[in-house]
Amino acid sequence: MLSIMIVTQKTVLPSYYESASKEYIKRLKRYCTLSLQSFYDSISLENLLSGYYTIQVSTKGRLKDSVEFSEHLQALSLGGSSKIAFLLDIPFDSEDSLRLSSLSLSSDLSFVCMLEQLYRAFRIWNHEPYHK
Repeated sequence: MLSIMIVTQKTVLPSYYESASKEYIKRLKRYCTLSLQSFYDSISLENLLSGYYTIQVSTKGRLKDSVEFSEHLQALSLGGSSKIAFLLDIPFDSEDSLRLSSLSLSSDLSFVCMLEQLYRAFRIWNHEPYHK
């Protein structure tokens, strides 16, 4: 099973994003092992990311549609990357980059969108319908 880590600068989400994030986290348990980490200093970040394939998520990243993102996750997994870390607006020399939207998103909304994109990618990967 793929191990996914999402690294953010925030520890607490506003209540209006909390329920959406909890729902996606619950749904993702079926597809991957998910961990959420808060970032405070670069020294601990390097230790935290040891052994992970890192993907920088920012406005400067590469925009991918849902199918491309799903195929990218699949290719990483099949290529031997069983641990993938997504860094949301955290400066780090990552192996890859991703942009969630052509719009500028708040860090809170980016977190929820990242969870949603992961869920959508796993549904596509497993040939399951995304919408109920």
